[in-house]
Amino acid sequence: MSISNLNQSIRLNFSGRAAGNSDLGNTPNYFRKGLSERQLFVVEMLIAAVFCFSPLLYNNPYRLNIFLSWEGAYRIYLGQMPFKEYALPMGYGYWLIPAMFFKIFGPFMYSLIKAQVFINLVSILAFRSILKLFNVTPVTILLSVLVFCLSYVSKNFWPWYNHTVIVYELVALYFVLLPVLKTSGWKTVASLGFSALCVFLSIFTKQDAGALTLLICLAILTYDTLIEKSPRKLLTFLGFFTATCIAFIAPIWQYDFTYWFNYGQAPHDSRLVLHDFFNHIVGWAYFEKFFLFVTVIMILDKARKGRAFFENKTQFLFAFFTLAILIEALIIQVTSDEPPYGEDFFYAFGFVFCFSHLRFSIDLSRWYYLATCLVFVTFWWTGIYWRNIQRVIAKKPVAVAKVEKEAPHKYRLAKEFKTMDKLYLAESTIEGIKRIQALDVVKNKKDIKVLNMSELTSLAYEMPFTPLTNQPMWFHQGVSIFQKEVDEFCVKVRNNEYDLVLFESIPTNEVINFYPEDVNTCLKENYNLEFSFLAPRTPAESYIHVYTKKK
Repeated sequence: MSISNLNQSIRLNFSGRAAGNSDLGNTPNYFRKGLSERQLFVVEMLIAAVFCFSPLLYNNPYRLNIFLSWEGAYRIYLGQMPFKEYALPMGYGYWLIPAMFFKIFGPFMYSLIKAQVFINLVSILAFRSILKLFNVTPVTILLSVLVFCLSYVSKNFWPWYNHTVIVYELVALYFVLLPVLKTSGWKTVASLGFSALCVFLSIFTKQDAGALTLLICLAILTYDTLIEKSPRKLLTFLGFFTATCIAFIAPIWQYDFTYWFNYGQAPHDSRLVLHDFFNHIVGWAYFEKFFLFVTVIMILDKARKGRAFFENKTQFLFAFFTLAILIEALIIQVTSDEPPYGEDFFYAFGFVFCFSHLRFSIDLSRWYYLATCLVFVTFWWTGIYWRNIQRVIAKKPVAVAKVEKEAPHKYRLAKEFKTMDKLYLAESTIEGIKRIQALDVVKNKKDIKVLNMSELTSLAYEMPFTPLTNQPMWFHQGVSIFQKEVDEFCVKVRNNEYDLVLFESIPTNEVINFYPEDVNTCLKENYNLEFSFLAPRTPAESYIHVYTKKK
């Protein structure tokens, strides 16, 4: 052996790697290769499945305000037409999917969780599809999907309109980006039509996020008009959106639609209060402002290319889209403050924009680098899955155990009632429902007329009775009903129009007039109070009063 060959052999033995395998050495070939795009997609879907389907495994406490989700879906399930037969301070887009799941699985509370499984899956698919349009690498998409699931999906296991509106928005934005960045021909028309429908449904779910969705779509299509020097896509979208508005609103316009649909007009209160924006944005919003800072710096760096950056649709729209989402998150944390984490979708968009602009000399698709990334992204959000682990190992949900420690009430699963199976209720609440069912007016009267101003809306199925029409569905005074409606209820009470009334009193230190106390005063004067029992609400300080006609 020559001296040069001997030296090369010694170097290989000491270094453990040849020139073409600088970071792998004698590692087996199946470890050297990175995961393929298909394999990464499979991992994504496994992550999505875990986060979407795991809520079906839990027994849950009776969720605050879930009664609104149930009743809105149940009324549509029965065929009642919103605004015509009952009034709402918003559109009915939110209740369409839960109503569909009521038709499939029955009008039960857990059908709402099944509906949320579907909604969460749609949100994940829409999110990753948007990233693919921006040519984000498969590894970055996988990590971003994990961030999206940890920061946003995991918190939404019951449907709620402040979440559903964002899902409609993501779908609408995907289908408006699709013809701008990819499709052509008839697919362009179909995509813009479906986007217009989803934009309308987002507005008809929650006005603030829905209006911002419309503005973002119009901005994207205006940009496309400038680049392509043709307004065809913009005009097509506007045509579909106008037609959709007419199709949905024209049949209900005559039913005092503008009075109920809250866009800040009297007697509704506007949420665009400057002080609130300063309080939240200046006082808090640390991560939003951090991602905003990094995004702006990256955009300024790209803007040095001048017109080349502006004309690169993928790069420019990726930057604009991220910026728009971050600004929206800052706005809706003020205008849609319940639940308090409704804007947390921004984490995933901020993460993907920042991470996709980092340059690595290592291949992140190799399993050991990918595993390291997954571990540290998960470690970033330990609080989420740690709470879920506690839920799994606990004998009762943490919220239920906490209430039992703070108040002299015992909770158990409400197995007696089909609509509330797998839900924890206080034993006194369960006994109260049984006492209602045992009343003579309930057992002996057909087509009983019930005014149900309580959170036990699913009693409509359990007793059963048909929810009353020609009245608001939601009774929060100053939000969904006003003095005019309160006076109308009192007139009906004085005229003994109801066979049975359930009225829930909530302490004013928790919320004022969630159910109008003036109506309760009228009931005390004109109806018999049969009994009262604990409401399904935490903290356990609210009570439901059961009234019947005076004999």
